[in-house]
Formats: sequence, structure tokens, C-alpha cells
Amino acid sequence: MDFEPGDREEALRHFSDLVVASRCESGCLDYVFSPDPDVPGRVRVFEHWDSDASLTTHLTLPHVAKLGKALAPLTRIGRSLTHSTVAVSRQMGSASAPAASWPTEMFCHRPWTSLATDWSSCAERKDPRGGPERGLRTASSDARK
Repeated sequence: MDFEPGDREEALRHFSDLVVASRCESGCLDYVFSPDPDVPGRVRVFEHWDSDASLTTHLTLPHVAKLGKALAPLTRIGRSLTHSTVAVSRQMGSASAPAASWPTEMFCHRPWTSLATDWSSCAERKDPRGGPERGLRTASSDARK
């Protein structure tokens, strides 16, 4: 999504509220809005849902409608959205850390983003694959295991 460059920070503040609520929804595997470092005004969006039904439900929820109202006064100058269905995913490695040695938590939970987020509101949610609690791993979350 492209906003007038002067409106991007305000848009990101509004997206922050949506991100927190959306990540707590059933079926949400990942949800990110982040500023593009190379294009002033651009906000990159990444959503990962367990099914089309979960995405469809998400789009009907009050926090999504609230975002639309909050963004209405801002100047949006462009938008390009693509819905993709992924058939196969696999972990990737690099020369410094082969995929086999990386913990699953690095891929299946929360990304690092520029938005400050409090995960405590949905910490009780379990990973849909039956794994540990969702959220960034911390010393306190490791101690609960």
C-alpha cells in the first residue's frame, strides 16, 4: 500500500492495533505491516492464514472495519494486493546456519517487525501445528515449558 510519505507513520500506528488483534484470531499464522525502507510512503503487507475461510472471516471483523475508518483521512496513492496459495513450504538455510539446525520457532511464530507489539493478549493461543505457544521465544516462555 502506498500512502503520501507524510502519512505513512500514522498509517503504521493504525496498523499496529490491527496487527495485535489479527494475530490473536483463530487461523492467523502470521500478520505483518511494515514500512518499505526503499520507497517513501509504502507499507508492505504480509498475511498468512491457515485457510481461505479464516481470511474471509478476518475481513468481516470489527477491527478490520475500524482500520478502514482510521485510514480514511490519510492519502493513499496506490495499492496492489495479491492472494497466493502456497502448495509446499520448506525451511531454508544459509552458509552460516543450515536449515536442519534452526529451531522451528524461527519460522512458525512471530516475525521481527518495526511495530512494537505486546503478545501477552494472545499468549494462550497454541500453534495450529500442535507446537508451543505462539509468540517470540523469550527466557520466560522457555521457563514455562
